[in-house]
Amino acid sequence: MPIPGYSEGSSNTPPPLQEQWASQWLAIATDTPKGILGTSTNRQTAQDAESAAMLDCHAKGGSSCEVQISYANGCAAMVVGDKLMNTKGGSSKESAEQKALSKCQEEDKNCRVYYSACSLPKRI
Repeated sequence: MPIPGYSEGSSNTPPPLQEQWASQWLAIATDTPKGILGTSTNRQTAQDAESAAMLDCHAKGGSSCEVQISYANGCAAMVVGDKLMNTKGGSSKESAEQKALSKCQEEDKNCRVYYSACSLPKRI
């Protein structure tokens, strides 16, 4: 007679544990009139990433710093042109850079990547 809950051929091993991942955030803050860039990567929350980027911007001499982007589990890029600056996020550095370059080229000239970084999820 079969034993309830037991199937023939079962190895009686527990199912594998699910992998768990912790989100990682990054942020970019700027004092645009002064051309100052503050950054942070690998932070646990959006608020932490934004605060760290603002502190970095102020530490570099910024007085009117503003968060331009905060992004989780991916990458962000800042592109500057002759007149404008923009930031975009993506799943990879290349993706974020391409999105920001495309946006810049719609409205400006001499667009170039000024900064890019990634904060990828961390296995816990």
